Amino acid sequence: MRDLPVVSTAKINLKLKIRAGKKASLARLSRVSGVVKVRKMFPQETDPDLSSLYIATTAPRNVARVLTIFSADKDVEFAEKMPAQKASS
Repeated sequence: MRDLPVVSTAKINLKLKIRAGKKASLARLSRVSGVVKVRKMFPQETDPDLSSLYIATTAPRNVARVLTIFSADKDVEFAEKMPAQKASS
């Protein structure tokens, strides 16, 4: 039996500004080179603040560049690297 390669990913928390056009903003942010996926942090949430929170997935080597691009985006209130989680035993 062969061991499968471990694929390492990094996650970025981001919040869109309340007045941002979410559909267009998410499409633009998802197209940033190196971004694998952008998803809602709380998919069922209706509160405007909580429903503006997202998680972007990328390779660890892309984090600094993606953070720079996200932080400069006019519709992003903040973007920050999510701390790595320890694997459970």
